[in-house]
Amino acid sequence: MVRIKNISIILLLMTTILFSCEKDIVEKVDDENFTTVTTLSVESVDLTTATIRGNVKTNNFETVVTFEYGETTSYGNIINANPGTINNDTETNVNAELIGLTENMTYHYRLKAVNTSGTFYGEDVDFTTNEEGNVNTQDKQAIIDLYNNQFLTSYVYGVDWTGNTSNCEAGTISSEALAKTLQRINYYRTMVGIPDVEYFDDELNAKCQQGALMMLANNALNHNPPTSWSCYTTEGADAAGHSNIATNTASASIDLYMLDFGSGNYSAGHRRWILKPSTKSMGHGSASSYSMLWVFGGVELETPANIPEFIAWPVKGYMPQNLIPDRWSFSIKNADFSNTNISMTDESGDNIPLSIETIVNGYGENTIVWVPEVPYNYWSIDETTVNVKLENVNTEGENKDYEYSVIAILIP
Repeated sequence: MVRIKNISIILLLMTTILFSCEKDIVEKVDDENFTTVTTLSVESVDLTTATIRGNVKTNNFETVVTFEYGETTSYGNIINANPGTINNDTETNVNAELIGLTENMTYHYRLKAVNTSGTFYGEDVDFTTNEEGNVNTQDKQAIIDLYNNQFLTSYVYGVDWTGNTSNCEAGTISSEALAKTLQRINYYRTMVGIPDVEYFDDELNAKCQQGALMMLANNALNHNPPTSWSCYTTEGADAAGHSNIATNTASASIDLYMLDFGSGNYSAGHRRWILKPSTKSMGHGSASSYSMLWVFGGVELETPANIPEFIAWPVKGYMPQNLIPDRWSFSIKNADFSNTNISMTDESGDNIPLSIETIVNGYGENTIVWVPEVPYNYWSIDETTVNVKLENVNTEGENKDYEYSVIAILIP
């Protein structure tokens, strides 16, 4: 998570020092001795490179500007800013290109300015370099590119189902429909920083086809279908008990699971199964208007070597506006959320009311779910930003607090 804090330092003629902290915007003061140093969020991040940035207002003091950076807040490295020397009375944007960084590593940095009136620092900001196969959610263009290249291209128009309900034939769907469904699943997993589901299991696919047929034949969804159902099979019932089920097909059904709307889905269980980091395989079957996604029991599991500190949906950082659900979720394996408090604020620092859903464990990773109370068009302005804070999350016997920002973006 990147946290931006701006520090304004005013040196008055009487040597009085006033510190003023304001989020996102540094107040401009017309004082001839006013020097402002602001560390801004990272501009771009890749596997081993990053562009860091800030701004300085010197008020005509000749000022040398550098960045300190490193793996801790002790920094240990210095790089010249571009430009490296400033002497004017307006805010000047500066940046620096960091190279030779370590993949999937968190770095801290701050802007430093030195002139005859003193040494001034911006506050600490951190970023994490990318891991192969992941996307940097602090990079707006990277999120736009991922959406256009992976989300939009995973639409499938018709699944070419070969079955029918009149003869209770489960049939099959096209290889394209299966591939696009898997692609849609992995779009969401890439967004939260976890490995792809590698394949659909053929045996599980066949059972899911039986289950989808049953749902269609009876025009109902049921995780425990009765034996009296039309087109009932034990294979289909087995699939129903191990699957997400939906009144839509292929990749479109994955979007429904991620939204997880409806009064019975307060635990966001469908989303949690899709975003379980250790899942390597799943199964899928679709009929003409019903589908199943086999997500637990019988799937291949492997704990990844590197997983995020937490899995949030919407993600921290830039988030496509049209994918923001009513229900938000925050997951950590084996975490205890029973005493967790959640607060949200807007860009002005005003509180956003919210309601926390009943906590239910057993679906994917342990998760807390809440619903922000915002107007339906709240996210309609590009880069609308909200800040989230969770207090008293018990993980590994220790209470921790977490903070992050979500920036809603409109995809061009």
